[in-house]
Amino acid sequence: MKKAFISVNVPAISKTYDFRVPLNMKVKEAIGLIYQIIGAEFVGIEKDYELANLFMIDSNIILSKDLKLLDYSIQDEDKFVLI
Repeated sequence: MKKAFISVNVPAISKTYDFRVPLNMKVKEAIGLIYQIIGAEFVGIEKDYELANLFMIDSNIILSKDLKLLDYSIQDEDKFVLI
């Protein structure tokens, strides 16, 4: 299973996290995983993940939650914002 090392900025908590994510994972699953990890540090934040979106900085797009990460040709070092 191919994975990519990505950086996700979370403006709501003024932090940036680095993740290694499987590229065959749907965007909505990746958002859920990110929220689960952040929720370990910030209790209560994980309940809002269904409202969140991933914005890909280099492509200037919001990723569709129903597509897989590999559909966007994501590579190591790509940068995102969780909005």
